Amino acid sequence: MRRILTLLYMTTLVGIYASSSGHASSKYTYTIGVSNNDVSHNANFSSSQIPGVPVSFLDRSTSSSSDYGYFASVDRITDINSYLFIAPSLSFEKMDSSTKDNFNFIFNFNDRITASLKLGIKATKFITFYPFIGLSDVGYEVVGNNVNSSFFDNFGGTAASNNYRNFSNRESSSISGIGVLIDISKKLSLSIEYSKQDLDIYSRHKILFNGKFDSSIKSSIDSIKLGLTSKF
Repeated sequence: MRRILTLLYMTTLVGIYASSSGHASSKYTYTIGVSNNDVSHNANFSSSQIPGVPVSFLDRSTSSSSDYGYFASVDRITDINSYLFIAPSLSFEKMDSSTKDNFNFIFNFNDRITASLKLGIKATKFITFYPFIGLSDVGYEVVGNNVNSSFFDNFGGTAASNNYRNFSNRESSSISGIGVLIDISKKLSLSIEYSKQDLDIYSRHKILFNGKFDSSIKSSIDSIKLGLTSKF
């Protein structure tokens, strides 16, 4: 989260600097809309402090899903000239993304906070394209309360427990993408946006006899957002 705040601070300074130079003008836009997120996970499980289980124990799983969410964002747009603008942006997205792997571990992405910087390019009087880069902070949970028996094979065939404690955390990584604004009126635009985020997350689960095992998960989020943008 600290990296998100740092990026937002830096992008805001860029916007303030641009608006203070020449005849640049600034305005705010607010967007609400829906998102579709294609999420995939590749998990590696390794032992840690499990009596009788070698540290070299390793297993893998994959999972994926496509889920809908909703979002809201605010941008501070600063015109550089009649064709270009820059815009620091802050958004919140409720994701509700859930995937289940072959061991019945469930990986939930709950929400996402993004700070980004957009470069707007006005293609026509009514259409604007904007590539963007930024940082996204994702809240997630790894649920292990219904793991199936195939996972127990890693413990020498002993079903020590099928109820591993759930693990919740937040992780952030870079995000990039491109969007388009289509003006409907002077105050309202349709926004369509694509973004890509690769994220490394992890979890740690306790089992019987004070044992633990870890998961290292490489996740990918491909998003398409559709929204309405109002200008003030």
